[in-house]
Amino acid sequence: MNQCKDDLDLLVEEKIKMVEDRCSSALEAAVNGVKVQIEEDFERERSFNAKSKRDLVAELTLKHKEELRASVEEERVRGNVIKRDAIEETKKSILRISREEQQEIELTRERHLNAIGILLTSSQEHLRHLRDDVTSNPNATKHIGN
Repeated sequence: MNQCKDDLDLLVEEKIKMVEDRCSSALEAAVNGVKVQIEEDFERERSFNAKSKRDLVAELTLKHKEELRASVEEERVRGNVIKRDAIEETKKSILRISREEQQEIELTRERHLNAIGILLTSSQEHLRHLRDDVTSNPNATKHIGN
């Protein structure tokens, strides 16, 4: 049971690490893409006058913030899907392991009951033989008491 728990803990930790890595990579890629886009936009802005430039910067910044928010939200949703899938997979694994352990317990129980039945039958036969010996040899009871 401890091995099962350890295996389950390891599986959950691996899935969580996988989700974190995916989310981190995707977020980093999105941030880098937005940075590149912002740099390109800023390069174009240098050709405009100061007022237009300020207005354009504000507009582009807002646009990029919205894009970044949307990208982060997409990654959050993907991360949640991955987490949910990992949890479902873990639940299925736990149920499968639990069923297998229950089957093992049942088989062990049946073997133990069969062994007890064999011992009981053997003990009954032994007692019958002892009774037969005592019945056939009346002097045998004198030695038993001594």
